[in-house]
Amino acid sequence: MHQKNALVLAAAIATLSLIGCGGGGTGGGNGMIQQPGSMDPPANESPGTSELARLAGQPIQESNSDLAWYASPQIDLPVSGLDGLQVTRPNIGGGALPRIQFDRDLSYILEPSLRYADDSGARTRLETVSFLIWKMTNLAYTQWTRHLNYHPGELFLIVGDGPDDSLTRHDTDTIAVAYFDGNSIVLTTEWITHNYRLLSTGNDTLTLQATQELFFVISHESGHQFGYTNSGGNTEGCGDSPVPCHAPAGSGSLMSYDHLEGRSVRYNVTEEDVRHIPNAAWNDSNVDRYEVAKTGESMFIDSWGVWIDHEFEVSGQTAPGRIHGGNLNIVDNITGTGWVNGRASTGVVLTGNATWSGQDNFLGVDLTPRFLGALLRADANLRYTFSSGNLNLRVNNFEAHYQDGSGSAKWHEHDFPDDDFGDFSYDMRCNSVKCSSNVVNTNWYASDEGDPTGYVGGVVHDAANRYAGSFVAQKD
Repeated sequence: MHQKNALVLAAAIATLSLIGCGGGGTGGGNGMIQQPGSMDPPANESPGTSELARLAGQPIQESNSDLAWYASPQIDLPVSGLDGLQVTRPNIGGGALPRIQFDRDLSYILEPSLRYADDSGARTRLETVSFLIWKMTNLAYTQWTRHLNYHPGELFLIVGDGPDDSLTRHDTDTIAVAYFDGNSIVLTTEWITHNYRLLSTGNDTLTLQATQELFFVISHESGHQFGYTNSGGNTEGCGDSPVPCHAPAGSGSLMSYDHLEGRSVRYNVTEEDVRHIPNAAWNDSNVDRYEVAKTGESMFIDSWGVWIDHEFEVSGQTAPGRIHGGNLNIVDNITGTGWVNGRASTGVVLTGNATWSGQDNFLGVDLTPRFLGALLRADANLRYTFSSGNLNLRVNNFEAHYQDGSGSAKWHEHDFPDDDFGDFSYDMRCNSVKCSSNVVNTNWYASDEGDPTGYVGGVVHDAANRYAGSFVAQKD
């Protein structure tokens, strides 16, 4: 993006508009930005036959908004087959791994005091803005990746002009550029400094403006990373490429220059936009379901696991002639539901104490703010006390699967810091069909040897501790 008029960084009323990106000439494609003067999650599926009964928990939902972690099941879930897990992803959609690199001198430009002392307030401001950029990057990429037919892998966002001063070949008013040959987006020092000052004021209006601009600019530039070309568009800002890399005038597209002509532009990616992206297909559902499952060891338990539903939808348009304002709306929710498929025992009569145990026999999803959407595994063990008719479930030794910015997603030891470090115990009352409480519901399942209580399978929907899932445990 370029600017036609000089950027006055100190002006609180400075307005940013988008121009140019994309292209692919011999010097490497580039794109530039200029600055001028709740849908419900899918319903639980019904049993396929009268013999097969699906025990499903109550869904628990949490939003990505204002949380300390950005959940992306495409990125954070394991590949199918790992550790005996069957992972089913949507038919459309690809996983991108955003990698954000900050120019080494940028922190001193944004916070000069750090050149001379360890200023805790300055460090906190830098961390807050860094997280916001990371989060807006994930949201912007998700706009496109949920429509891709491939996994783009690592994509780089360079904050600051970059160690090789790669933007010096453009005029000094450039505020963002996409380089196809390096698969990266660069946000210039001048523009980031402008937005950093808006974010550091503590003023809600200016903070919203900066957030909207970050989302819009990264969404626009990432469209070029995914190869947006439009034969009916224009070539301005497309670098050395003769191929039009922007949407036509008057389209109102996120990929257009309409804001430079005083018009509004959309914050969201549309089906028409996706039509101009290679290897992409429009995903017309705003809820993508992911399923992680294990096969039951008993012939009476077919499978068990967890559904993770990602609800994502962006709408709204900017104020006329701006890349902020108007009405940006983002719905971004994660819902978790545990389930067990099997043929439950009925008419069960327990005649004494008994225990059921397993290792990594709980599968679930974390719905806490810090690790929203992370797949969980844990040990589930049960004890039945004949004298009280009570079945106790203990779930502990949690691990969570996610990518932490250092490489591919993997298992990590996992605690619930505010809730006994992830060691949960639940008491249930039992009858001849099942045992249940307001958090856990279970059924009896027969072993292959015919013991009707050979297995206990159940679902957990713990709204207080913010996790959900299912388990199957074998009688000792």
